[in-house]
Amino acid sequence: MDYNSLELLILYLHFFSSVLWWGITFFVIFILRPINKKGSYSFLLQRIHQFVLPISTISITSGIVLTFININFELNRFFNSMWSYMLVLGGLFSTPVYLNILFRSKKRNIKLELGKKVAIKNIHFHPYLLFALLSSTVTTMILVTQVFS
Repeated sequence: MDYNSLELLILYLHFFSSVLWWGITFFVIFILRPINKKGSYSFLLQRIHQFVLPISTISITSGIVLTFININFELNRFFNSMWSYMLVLGGLFSTPVYLNILFRSKKRNIKLELGKKVAIKNIHFHPYLLFALLSSTVTTMILVTQVFS
């Protein structure tokens, strides 16, 4: 089956959502976070978080679909190449960033009943570490497309 137009559409969807995800993360960590010491821009963080969750989901999902299109949906081709190992490595770099986004959205939807004390254990990743992981993902994916294509 010919997937050229589908591949092109998903490729651009993946590219733009990945660049948006990286750019939003850059903006929050290096621009908004330092000027928000007093909390006057906290309303922006909530809006940005509502936007970054679907963007990051689209980026990861479109990357997975694009991978399957590139291997013609044959899993044995996926496990027998350096290209696939590099893709998995790049995907693993973005996983903690995505999980951090997911868990932060779940935490905000918790409703407390009648003053009951609820202890929620949070694992906090340093924002610069998350940005470095996401940047490593982008760098790895660019390397994969340039070296293995």
